[in-house]
Amino acid sequence: MTPDGPTDVAELEAVARELMDRVRDDDPEANWWWVVSALPDPHDWLRLAFVLAVAAPTDVPWRHLTAWTLLGPGQAEPRMVRDEVRALVAERFASPLRHAAERNGTQRVSKSDKR
Repeated sequence: MTPDGPTDVAELEAVARELMDRVRDDDPEANWWWVVSALPDPHDWLRLAFVLAVAAPTDVPWRHLTAWTLLGPGQAEPRMVRDEVRALVAERFASPLRHAAERNGTQRVSKSDKR
């Protein structure tokens, strides 16, 4: 909370971005104490939950969003999940790139097209 009132969205976004990195590196208790120190007003914790919720894509299965949590330190990602996530990313971002190229009158050539 700022001295003038509730924490603004930009501040919550900054906390959310840092938490997204921290949650992969630090233990849950350390992250909890970090959130409490970053956002001392408990009302901001709920606001943070909404900021994080709008950042998560709704068209990606939950298990793909959380697949990284299944891995232990130093483990390679499970091949099935890795391949599925790569396919989703390719599908999700290929279409906008293709449409942008068509709008700009440019053609993007893939490696497979060169063969």
